Amino acid sequence: MVRAENVPRIILIIYALLVGAAAWHANPAGLRVRPGDRRPLSDVLQYQNVVWRRASDASNGPPGGASSEFRGDPGRSGRQGLRGIPQRMEAVWTITPLNVGIHSAVKSSPAVDETGIYVGSDTGWFLKFDFSGREIWRFFSAHASFGFHSTATLDRERVYVGSYNGTFYALDKKDGRVAWHVRLGDAIGASSFMHDGFLYVAVETWRPDGFLAKIDARDGQVIWRSPWAGEHIHASPALSENAGLVFSGSNTRSVFAVDSRDGTPVWTAEAGGETKLSMTVHQDTVWTGSFDGTLRSFDARSGAGKLQIPLGGQLNSGLAVSSDGNWGVITSFEALSWIDLRDGRILRQYRYPGGRNRLIQYSPIMVVAPHADLVLGLCDLKVLCLFDDHARVIAKTGLPETFSGEPKIHGDDVYLSMDGKGGLSRIRFIFD
Repeated sequence: MVRAENVPRIILIIYALLVGAAAWHANPAGLRVRPGDRRPLSDVLQYQNVVWRRASDASNGPPGGASSEFRGDPGRSGRQGLRGIPQRMEAVWTITPLNVGIHSAVKSSPAVDETGIYVGSDTGWFLKFDFSGREIWRFFSAHASFGFHSTATLDRERVYVGSYNGTFYALDKKDGRVAWHVRLGDAIGASSFMHDGFLYVAVETWRPDGFLAKIDARDGQVIWRSPWAGEHIHASPALSENAGLVFSGSNTRSVFAVDSRDGTPVWTAEAGGETKLSMTVHQDTVWTGSFDGTLRSFDARSGAGKLQIPLGGQLNSGLAVSSDGNWGVITSFEALSWIDLRDGRILRQYRYPGGRNRLIQYSPIMVVAPHADLVLGLCDLKVLCLFDDHARVIAKTGLPETFSGEPKIHGDDVYLSMDGKGGLSRIRFIFD
């Protein structure tokens, strides 16, 4: 029988044991893995908003801005540059396996800059490759049943990425060591963006619910958390610099805006269906597609509805905007559509062979070349095509598998992370 006077002492001992266990788990030694090492590694179970960081990285100075992020920029324009108009595309190499087909959500896309290729997999591994396809390092995120699905944000020194274990990581680009990490919720499937040294992240909980968070990229400190969204947030957030607002969408069939300074809600609007991928911001307009097959636009400052463009099928794609902002492209299960963003007219469509296909859920890229805007996307389930602005195919190449993320252009090459067991591919644009 426990005496009453011993209860405080017992409570203190239990508390000390818990703190000691947490400290033991917080040692990140061994989280980085050299090529060839396939040992599973124990991850760190964090409490909400508790940050672990290496002492040497506690104040790393302000980042130099993102060198690579999902959809190209904080507004998620979907634009990427190319030095000319190629005549052909040729496969350079493919590395398999990468993904194994766990979970039906959109897969992680490659993040690429001059230091290498960084990509997550649905197995829980996050990897760096050099441009020859040689693995440089890998990092394992345990307790993540669906692994990595978000696309990493890169700056001068670090890789920032969220995992389906609810933890957001900052990794050293050279060796994959953990600079800091913070447990934000139960899952992170959307992709972050960086602005003025801060990261903006959509977080999910199993209830189901979700929220947005703003994090200091230097040390992982959480600056604010938005109020609850009411359902899962799969849509990658986007920024309007002019309005100072961050936008996202959720499974509540709505889109919303919060103040980028403090996370205060500004407006919420009906989206007609679940919004799953990225929002797109152009000038003072926010665009999003939803599961009801309609592309919608909203006033960035007020949330007032503007255009509704029925496209058929289901939209699980981000909009890509032309360099002049007059038109954009988005894909549904049925077609790749060219849209006049001024009045909502469907200018032209490329319909996929075989009709509606639920496996087609990638985000097309607006390829900005000298004197021309081109579109990079699928023209069949396993065929990558480059289109001109009249929806004519000017170059194409076969793929080992389809993909559900976005292509990433770097130099004269494009990198793709395939669904299923298709692996990571490098494809070269050929300029005759």
